[in-house]
This record gives sequence, structure tokens and C-alpha cells, in this order.
Amino acid sequence: MDDNHGSGLNRREFLRKAAITGAVAWAIPVIQTVAASPAAAGTPFCGHSECIAACIAGRCSGLTGSARAACNAFCQSQCDQLCPQVPGTDRECTNPNVCSPTAWPPA
Repeated sequence: MDDNHGSGLNRREFLRKAAITGAVAWAIPVIQTVAASPAAAGTPFCGHSECIAACIAGRCSGLTGSARAACNAFCQSQCDQLCPQVPGTDRECTNPNVCSPTAWPPA
């Protein structure tokens, strides 16, 4: 038993280092979450073009001709309001849910 005492980690030292490593591994994602910007929160980026694409997919599918053109114009005007132009941004939407086609029920 004395042969291994001075040459390696003893049980107490091993457990102490494992606890420190675990605490650091746990703390890194917590720190990243606290430091994350609101734009990086759980939802993906929702911009003007994504808003229009989702509106067209959810509301205009199956329409043709002038009905399709009117629906596309509706989507453009709605997304212009929901995704205001803010200097330095790509017209980020105020409500990220508008980027889901399910948010745009057919007319």
C-alpha cells in the first residue's frame, strides 16, 4: 500500500479534481446562456424575407393568378409592419412566430 502512496493520485485527490472538472463543465453552458444576446434566444432568426416566405407558404398555397398576386401583396404588407426597418439589422421581426407557416392560416 505504501508503494503507490507517493506516486499517483489518491482517492481523495481524484474525487476533488473530478468535482472541479464537473463544476467547470456545468458552468460553461450556464455562462454562455447568461451572456447570450436576446437574438440568440431559443428561436431562430426571423427576418423580413423569412416572414414573407412563411406567409406565402401558409396563406397563398394553391392560389393562382390575381388571387396569388393579391395574397403575395398581403404578405408583403403584413411583414413590412411586423418586421420594421431598424438601422444595422436585416429587418428582424418583432414576433419570431410569424416565420412559421402555421401562423398564417389560409384566407
